[in-house]
Amino acid sequence: MILRGGTVYGAEAVVAGPADIAFDGDRIAALGDLGDRVGTLEIDVSGLAVAPGFINMLSWATQSLI
Repeated sequence: MILRGGTVYGAEAVVAGPADIAFDGDRIAALGDLGDRVGTLEIDVSGLAVAPGFINMLSWATQSLI
């Protein structure tokens, strides 16, 4: 599966500009401009934030979530 064109947020940083994420099962296989690759399922996530991995929405940052 490939998610195409989203803004990727990870543990360390934000990828500058749109990026693609390829998954192989439940693992991230590639990240970046994957225009030459074809996935069995491709989803256009342009304009959306993508966070591949776990984000703890139950943190103590309650004010920022309101």
